[in-house]
Amino acid sequence: EKQLKELFEEAVKQGAVEALLFFDSHGHTEEEARNALVDLISRISKENGVLYCKAEIEKPLEKDGVYSTYGETRILTDSYKTLINVALKYGPVVTDLLQPTEIKLTHGDAQALLLDVSQASQDFTTYILQHVLTGEEKRMMEEQRKRTSAGSPTRLFDLRTSGPTGPSPRGQITYSPLDSSIY
Repeated sequence: EKQLKELFEEAVKQGAVEALLFFDSHGHTEEEARNALVDLISRISKENGVLYCKAEIEKPLEKDGVYSTYGETRILTDSYKTLINVALKYGPVVTDLLQPTEIKLTHGDAQALLLDVSQASQDFTTYILQHVLTGEEKRMMEEQRKRTSAGSPTRLFDLRTSGPTGPSPRGQITYSPLDSSIY
């Protein structure tokens, strides 16, 4: 444990970030609830830039036929950017940044983080549009989009694969803020 602490401290001096991430899980059996967290932690540990990832999973508790548990995950990432991407992708219910006590970002790093957050938002919106909305809801959104002017910043969403300055990175759907008039 002492050697691990020393290694973490040295890694942090080189730009790494140590944190505790808490994830919860639910299932119809104790095993199902626990295994969901084991799988999640396994996936996190394989993410690019994750240097260390270990979780302590609490014994699942049962209420009304549903088992719930949580895992306290100690993680060391190569950068704050990697930690943010892990949080965006896996959605911990609680985070506790352990070290360093102060994080300084260059302008370029701050810009990259903003782009990552924006990309995560776009990915989530795309997922909702493709997998959650019913056919009728999709039809209504498409009608709303057609009613708005092509260049209007109030359009609901834009299914073009190019943005105002040319092709979108990686050919992704461009997205504009939701038009609140449909709610």
